Amino acid sequence: MSFFKNLLSSAETKRRKSHIMNLLSVAAADGEITREEIDYLAHVAERIYMPREEFIDVLKNPQDVIFYPPNSNRERLDQLHDLVGMMMIDGHIDQDEVIRCKMFAQKLGFKAAVIDAIVAHIINGFVNHIAREAVFAKVMQML
Repeated sequence: MSFFKNLLSSAETKRRKSHIMNLLSVAAADGEITREEIDYLAHVAERIYMPREEFIDVLKNPQDVIFYPPNSNRERLDQLHDLVGMMMIDGHIDQDEVIRCKMFAQKLGFKAAVIDAIVAHIINGFVNHIAREAVFAKVMQML
């Protein structure tokens, strides 16, 4: 494998692990991680093509994962959407989870002035079963 291919593969692995770790952090914000939250983590891991061994490694060794930011607005939105989904998966929105989602939104590179509106719009999308792409189209106008 070439040097550049290894470098890209390594960056993608770091990005996937970081994303799952961020979700795990939101899941743990209320003091417990439920079966629904683990199932959601597994679903997201599968959607982002994370190998099972990599997923299990993050769950077993979360302290070894460092934050690795996404490259594009689309990736940032995907990750924030997943974070809000994790916050809402148990049917209860805990204030610590909201704070953590907003903190991650800022770490993902969203401007502080629009984070509340973006998170509120994503929550509204989940509550009203609005398609992910429709939510993203609206949020992209806010950026």
